[in-house]
Amino acid sequence: MVGVVGANATTFVKLSFDELVADSALVVDGQVTATRSEQTENGIVTYATVAVSDSVVGSAESTLTILTPGGTAQIGRFKIGETWPGAPTLLVGERAFFFVENSVEAGAYQVTGFSQGVMEIVTTPDGEAMVARGNGGKPTSVAEMKQRIKAAKAKGRGKPIAD
Repeated sequence: MVGVVGANATTFVKLSFDELVADSALVVDGQVTATRSEQTENGIVTYATVAVSDSVVGSAESTLTILTPGGTAQIGRFKIGETWPGAPTLLVGERAFFFVENSVEAGAYQVTGFSQGVMEIVTTPDGEAMVARGNGGKPTSVAEMKQRIKAAKAKGRGKPIAD
């Protein structure tokens, strides 16, 4: 049996690419290797384990945990689902650039700017790894995207982070 929890309201600001990079503690090229969801006092959350293949900004361990709101959790004999508009759903096997900031939970990160901070990497039929978005809608090679990220970090621009 599956139940659905009421919808949550979400507001987030569209970030420029430079702001997305500047507001992120880490930017990694990684792949989701596992997910688990659980009920907390604030609702259902999902923990995704990401194997890091390259730390483009910051210094990441070989794996990191990303915490996202929502998911599906077993509560007693019921499966309960909860979604948050704009929040990313991270799937096992997904490869992406993950733009993350420190989470309120020790040892975990949260995605910067909700779904804006996950740029999926896909492999073309030719075998080339490409990023489908993040460059004005034009597909971009992984190497080019890494250069864009590093250049944006070097600029050091972005919105100030409140204390």
